[in-house]
Amino acid sequence: MKCRALLLLVLAGALPASSCQSKTKNYDLKGQVLDKNPATNEITVKHGDIPGFMPAMTMSYPVKDQNGFQQVEPGDAITAEVITANNGNQYWLENLRITDESGRKTAKPGVVHRLDIGDHVPDLALVNQDGRSFHLSD
Repeated sequence: MKCRALLLLVLAGALPASSCQSKTKNYDLKGQVLDKNPATNEITVKHGDIPGFMPAMTMSYPVKDQNGFQQVEPGDAITAEVITANNGNQYWLENLRITDESGRKTAKPGVVHRLDIGDHVPDLALVNQDGRSFHLSD
């Protein structure tokens, strides 16, 4: 009986540790690289829908695939795996593959203008999910 109680205590102690481990999910991404930031090891990708994860959009992704990160340039069409952990709160790209380099010739590096605290945000023109234009002032 003591052995059974000891075994239950050991198993009960193992369960919380195993439940803390993060499960990952993989999703296929296809898109075009708009920018590359070597300081943060991130690329900005304009991508199509990622079924089961997110709709088409443009966003930055950390890249864990160092070889792929070194080879990719703005303008490249790519495929990659989006890996998520912690219920999607962490994400990164792996298995980065260039499918077309012809966009490199016309790609223009993104111009980033960071605002400081207290700066006014410009009245940008945006498009909503219905395709209608609006401004931040709206």
